[in-house]
Amino acid sequence: MPDIVSKAAGLAESPEPPSPWLTAAEAAKRAKVGTEPIYRAVRAGRLRSPPNYGRLSLRCLAAWVDAWLEANATPIEIAHGTPFRVAR
Repeated sequence: MPDIVSKAAGLAESPEPPSPWLTAAEAAKRAKVGTEPIYRAVRAGRLRSPPNYGRLSLRCLAAWVDAWLEANATPIEIAHGTPFRVAR
């Protein structure tokens, strides 16, 4: 009988599902940048964010962060046979 009661108590205390909304820190972690580029992109209108959030409570969806990254990606062309070196 105690097992049934403990299982029922565990079901009642189950956590809420995760929110689809990312904070600025979570968006920055997803994009592998600091938070300032996230805030800058929102201010410039390049990254979507609901207008009712202030600077310290910015929220955006993961799909919006991904779209922002793709829109700002610079493709690199490497000719076949050319050695690729990273500038230091």
